Amino acid sequence: IPEAVGISRAAARVGLPLLVHGEVTDPAVDIFDREAVFIDTVLQPLLLLSVYTFVFSSILQARWDHGGGPSAGFALNAFAGMVLFGLFSRAANDGANLLLNHASLLKQVVFPAEVLSMASVLAALFDLAIGLVLWILFHGIDQGLPPATIWALPVVLLPLLLFSMG
Repeated sequence: IPEAVGISRAAARVGLPLLVHGEVTDPAVDIFDREAVFIDTVLQPLLLLSVYTFVFSSILQARWDHGGGPSAGFALNAFAGMVLFGLFSRAANDGANLLLNHASLLKQVVFPAEVLSMASVLAALFDLAIGLVLWILFHGIDQGLPPATIWALPVVLLPLLLFSMG
């Protein structure tokens, strides 16, 4: 990272803009939507985590778990809660819209409506997986390995998933 800081400072001195490109490579995503999906699934949680880390560790100087210097512990815990709430929020919002958007499918064909809610929950699980990977990565950078209680995550997720599916 120190080399990257030096390179970015040198680029800033000569006025060279930093251009970043990112897109998902999932074949199920339309080629014109790949950048938007990348922003929604990767950059949005990363920006949220960055803002929380900056605000709670630098500006508010919140201390969480250790009495040492400022840490991103509070921001990481808040981000974990936001990721779990995001799962429920997306599944609930998308589930209602899926029923309205596919009303003709539900009326004309014998089609189980539960499949539509499962599709929205699976899409929300993908966002949760991205957020969880980012959380583990930043937790590893700031505090080391995640606690052993992370193995209890399926116990928390199962009722949340069932409740989200309706």
